Amino acid sequence: MLTTLAGFEEISIQRLGTFLEMDRTTATAALKPLQRRGLVAIEQSSEDSRIRIVSITKAGKVVLASAMPAWSKVQKKITSALSPEAGFELRRQLNLLS
Repeated sequence: MLTTLAGFEEISIQRLGTFLEMDRTTATAALKPLQRRGLVAIEQSSEDSRIRIVSITKAGKVVLASAMPAWSKVQKKITSALSPEAGFELRRQLNLLS
């Protein structure tokens, strides 16, 4: 979720959920722990008070940057352990879950 938020300056929770293929309620629930840790900020839209806008904070960017080396290491390990065909099949199967 932090990776996705880092790609946007700000985004509505509804749009974030759609982007991540989850409903607004699920996206809101997933954001709450991140908000409590100060990794994301959630505010009302200045244009429509019914819409809540989320953005990654400086602390969130720091946490994301610190996690990227471990993420890259795991990705390389998985890629090297699988044949190209098995990697394709794994991604295909994972896409079925969404």
